[in-house]
Amino acid sequence: MTGEGSGVVHESDRRELFLEACRSPEAARNFLKPHVRQLAERVGQLRARWTALNEANTPFTVVVPEPAFKMVCREEDLDALSNLINPEAVSLDVFDTCLNRLLASPLDVFQMVGYAVEAKTGLSAGTFASARVEVENTLRAEGLANGTREDTSFSDIYQQLETRFQWNEKTNEAISAFELSLEQLFLRPVPEIRELANKWEREGIPMAYTSEMYLPGAALRKLLKAAGFPAADIPVLTSGETGLSKGTGNLYDCTARELGTEGFVHIGDNPETDGRIPSAKGFSSLVVKTAKSVYPDLFSNILYAIGSEPGVTKGMSFWQRFGYEVAGPLHFAFATHLYKKCRSLGSERIHFLSRDGWFPRKVFQRIQSAWGAVAEDHYLYASREFLGLGSMTDIDGEDWEFILKASPLLELRDVFERIGIPAQEHVPVCDKMGLGDPDRRLCHHCGYLDPQDHGRLYHAICQCIEPFHLHRHHVATRLREYLHDTGIYDGRSLFADIGWGGSSFRAIRKLAPGDKTPHGAYFALFGELDPETSAWFTDGGKSQREAILMGSIALMEFLFGSPEPTVRYMDKGRGEWLPVFRDSLPLYDVEAWTGMESGVLKFTNRILEILHRAPDGDGLARVEDVLRICIFKPDKEALQMLGPLSHGEGWGTGHRLRMLPAFANHPEKATLHEAYAYCPWKPGLSRLWG
Repeated sequence: MTGEGSGVVHESDRRELFLEACRSPEAARNFLKPHVRQLAERVGQLRARWTALNEANTPFTVVVPEPAFKMVCREEDLDALSNLINPEAVSLDVFDTCLNRLLASPLDVFQMVGYAVEAKTGLSAGTFASARVEVENTLRAEGLANGTREDTSFSDIYQQLETRFQWNEKTNEAISAFELSLEQLFLRPVPEIRELANKWEREGIPMAYTSEMYLPGAALRKLLKAAGFPAADIPVLTSGETGLSKGTGNLYDCTARELGTEGFVHIGDNPETDGRIPSAKGFSSLVVKTAKSVYPDLFSNILYAIGSEPGVTKGMSFWQRFGYEVAGPLHFAFATHLYKKCRSLGSERIHFLSRDGWFPRKVFQRIQSAWGAVAEDHYLYASREFLGLGSMTDIDGEDWEFILKASPLLELRDVFERIGIPAQEHVPVCDKMGLGDPDRRLCHHCGYLDPQDHGRLYHAICQCIEPFHLHRHHVATRLREYLHDTGIYDGRSLFADIGWGGSSFRAIRKLAPGDKTPHGAYFALFGELDPETSAWFTDGGKSQREAILMGSIALMEFLFGSPEPTVRYMDKGRGEWLPVFRDSLPLYDVEAWTGMESGVLKFTNRILEILHRAPDGDGLARVEDVLRICIFKPDKEALQMLGPLSHGEGWGTGHRLRMLPAFANHPEKATLHEAYAYCPWKPGLSRLWG
């Protein structure tokens, strides 16, 4: 109870007075009259909040991504295929009909092989790729000129390369085998054609695969079989192996001999070589067009190919698969960006800020082992609390906004304890400012419950400014000493973080001596702060990319988390800096990160088997798709596994929200979608679900 004359009436007293007054309608009206204005103001506040929430749920325009290429034929082509009832015999083109490449051009395969050649022999990747194209074209032209062959073969191409570059036989075999393995890696089946091919085989309809390709038939048979096509006893005729070309029509005569009939129908994607030419020879033909919308850069295609490689994730747990298919591409692409950044800046060391740098550092270390070291890597213990308080000098408006920043489930006690002041010692000040009990909840997920509490807190803290200054001075001293000892200001340093406003860079810059500010590299910084910072995965405007990031902040905080709690400050004991952590993390979160780490490192190891140096492109297209898919199209298992995770942690509090409401584990699909759509950290999703 408050003392007499305080003017404060407890809720229990209000209830008793109200019940007493409500014994007659007239008494109730008289009781409520003095409170009408206050009630109207409160209703107005609730309406404003409801309007703000509705505006926050206004969907942005977004196209839910397809795979690297659509796994369908055009509808009219599919209709034509379906109307092929009991054909006498069938000839199928292979590339872009049965199998689609994940690459914008087949030449990208040669560039990839070039990376391996460069690592193995020292010959530059570009030199190899150019020679690979030149040798193939020259051999084909020579064969046509002397009338011996209409196309060249894979073995002849590599025989010429071996002679040109004076490789030994073992090296030549290894490089040619690597090209074949890449062909398989980047190929995906067209399911509609595969379904028809298997149907025709079951019905006993004679079939052949007819391909304008330098690879031998045995190699294509292996690729087709791996993709689920019938291939064991079916002829595979290639221009490279037979020396006959589709362009002259002679390969179709060979197909007719193999099938024992001229009454076959040839199905392919090229209007000239799969359509007009066989028709001119008297064979039936059907041109189909499979969609081939690919990622614009080689790196994105590589990330997709590795992340979706058939059979790799079989036997993995959910979190291992999540690490391999989702977190793996994100962390590898960001770590590759940092690797290139260190190389271009000439950085001597790179500091990964905890906890966001936990996974990128592990991936970066493996990249350096595979591609060559570019900088010493370090783990820098930091947090919003440690950097924010420790970098304050004069408390300006920006600092006050940081101190009073709303956090989910924030209580009055948390605001004081985040700045090192025990709230219990300042209850009289809180009462005086109208703040009430220290355990009172101040915030929901969108901000302060009562907007006036922001100003009340400011005045309350001003009344307690001396103990706050003492705590701030203690934290600042530790932070300066720690940053100095880490060497972040010595020589050419780069620090890596994810961030939505660059607060870590501002803090580190404020404490920098002279002109020794290190460079900062962020995963998701909205806009450049100054020339010393660089942002990846953002273009600084009100764009779809920004909308993707804003829609995935909670997911990103989990993906860039770690199985260690938030750092409060650093303590130097026995000459070694040791972190002082906040409360321990939920066990479920730690288990998720542990499983995810296994998947991330499996993905990293697999991609480094393929990539022998930093690739062309930045991988952003694939990363955007990964985030879009996670945000907009998770399946039931993903929703149920993501649901119990904690969503971040408001700075200065131990409170953590669930990623999804508790009822997200409901078995009904509609309920799952509703839980996902209305969870507080996903603006706009309620209208994106069909």
